[in-house]
Amino acid sequence: MNHETTQSNWQTVANCLASQNYVSIVKGLISHFTAIEFDEEILDKIYDDFMDDDCITTVLNNDLQTIINHYLSK
Repeated sequence: MNHETTQSNWQTVANCLASQNYVSIVKGLISHFTAIEFDEEILDKIYDDFMDDDCITTVLNNDLQTIINHYLSK
């Protein structure tokens, strides 16, 4: 894979993310990186817990993984 292709791919992703609201971005990332696919109820609960936890300051955080694992273990 050449550098131009890689740059183009991440730019496409960045542009897509820029066109979405924060809720959609967070839920999309969770769905993409976990086994949670198309389960809006669980994604809503994870997002709400994520937003309610003032210790989490970024989307890419170990505490978010703890929240995700909590719902995957049910």
